[in-house]
Amino acid sequence: FNSLNRKWRGWDEDVSVASEGECNLLKDGILDYLAAVGEEEKPKIPLLHETLDVRWPVWTVDLRDRPYPAIGRGCRIVIGRHIWHENATGYVAWDLERGRLVFYKNSWVTRGGWVVPTTEGAILRQLKDRKVPHLPTVHYASGPYAKFPRVSLNQLFGTKNYSGRLNRDQFTLHVQLVEDILYPLVYVRNSRQLVAAIRDVIESMYASSLIVGFADSDCSDMDGPR
Repeated sequence: FNSLNRKWRGWDEDVSVASEGECNLLKDGILDYLAAVGEEEKPKIPLLHETLDVRWPVWTVDLRDRPYPAIGRGCRIVIGRHIWHENATGYVAWDLERGRLVFYKNSWVTRGGWVVPTTEGAILRQLKDRKVPHLPTVHYASGPYAKFPRVSLNQLFGTKNYSGRLNRDQFTLHVQLVEDILYPLVYVRNSRQLVAAIRDVIESMYASSLIVGFADSDCSDMDGPR
C-alpha cells in the first residue's frame, strides 16, 4: 500500500482530520447522551461508548457540496470509532450543521460485475416520493444512482490462495447515508410504545409493498429488494 500513489490509494477527499474543537463536540455529545441514558431520559444505543475509543482517530466528513444526492442537501459530520461493521460501517456522528447526534452509514460497492441493484437511500427516496408513512428522517443519501457518485480506483490483491496481484483494477462506488438515530425495538419503555412501534412498522411495510412494490427494507441482498 505504501508504494501506491494518491490516485491508486483511492483517498476520499471528503474526509479530513477533525480539529480539537470538532473532537470535543463529538465527545460532549456522546457523554451527554450517555448521561441521559443513565437518568432514563433517553433509550440506550448499543456500543455507543466505543465511539470515544481514544485509540481511533476522529474524522470530519464533508458532504455539503456533493451534487445530486438522492436525498438531502448535504451535511458535515464528525465521526470516531464505528459501532458496528458488517456489509457496511455504522457510526454515531455529530452533525455540525444541526448540532446533534445522527447516524452515519457508509460502504463501498463494486462497479462492474456484481453491484447491489439498489441501495437504502434510493429506496427511501422512492418511498418518500410516494408518501409512504413512518419513514426515518434522512439528511443525506448518495450512492451508485447519483449523477456524480464518488468513485475510487483500487488494485485487487490476492488470488485463489490469497497471494499475488490480480491482473486488473477495480472501480468501487461510495454509498453513504446520514439519518436520525433509530433505536432498537428492545429498548421501548412501555407496552404503549411497543404497540405503537409495531403498528407503524406494519403500516409502513404495507404501504411500501402496495404502493411501491418493496416488501422489505433490506436492499443489500444480491437478489435486491424483497
